[in-house]
Amino acid sequence: MNTLQFELHDQIGAHNWTHLQVRRVVSAAIADLLENKHLYQSVTVSGEPIDQRIETTRFRSEVARTPRAMEHMFNEMKTSMKALVAADLSFVEWRLGTYIRPFRQQLLQAGERMSALAIEQAPTVTVLCDRCDQIWPHNSGYDGWQSNMREWLLPGSGQEVEQLFLIPYQCQKCRGSPVVFMIMRRGAKMPIVGRSIFERVKIPDYLRNVPGSEHYSHAAIAFNSNHVLAGLFYLRTFIEQYWRTILGCEDLRMTGEDLANAYKERLPDDWPTGRVGKSLGRVYDELSEKLHAADASAE
Repeated sequence: MNTLQFELHDQIGAHNWTHLQVRRVVSAAIADLLENKHLYQSVTVSGEPIDQRIETTRFRSEVARTPRAMEHMFNEMKTSMKALVAADLSFVEWRLGTYIRPFRQQLLQAGERMSALAIEQAPTVTVLCDRCDQIWPHNSGYDGWQSNMREWLLPGSGQEVEQLFLIPYQCQKCRGSPVVFMIMRRGAKMPIVGRSIFERVKIPDYLRNVPGSEHYSHAAIAFNSNHVLAGLFYLRTFIEQYWRTILGCEDLRMTGEDLANAYKERLPDDWPTGRVGKSLGRVYDELSEKLHAADASAE
């Protein structure tokens, strides 16, 4: 990483650089939120990487100054840059453009102050396309709509800015109707509070043709939404339906334990102990114990 250098008198240049770095970490946080988090989960934008970079900054001065004066101005500049980071993350309105309609803001000139942090476009994210049933890059915005992104500045009870964003994302492959994400911002924290298409979890290819595999997807969604017991129930149901299909069993009176024993008897004698067939019964038993005990812990 190259060491930053600024002229001590170039406060505007240092501040423009600081705002640019905040735009980048906010954009990266939005991508992390939409790609890796689920409904009602959140990310908090951290300014620590920027602060660490500021600490390594070097300042030059064309005017001769005493070492003490230089150190004083040096510390003032660093303090000013870090204060901008904290303000941009929590106390300044964010304005998001989209891939379809980017939002550009001119660099600050002498005497100007940042009224809102303009982010050129919400980042491209790689998420599951409901139409393609595959994970593909999605661009922010939608060329079929006159308005691409909505945002509201909410009257917060404290000093931190509260905003609500509605951002459409369109699959780069099929170019179909977008999925719209609703993000609530409170200062530097952003949870997903809504989406236009209910989340689906892509079923792994090795399970795609397994009977009852849709229950696996439901289990993952329930777990991601912090409904652990529901997730355990779906996962146990998936195992039961798999056994019933493989065994051709239509007798609904057979218990999970009966199905596990019947399935195990059909496996070859030399079937490795660690292979899925013999471990499914153990997994089923563990799931049943959790459900009977109403144990919603995530372990």
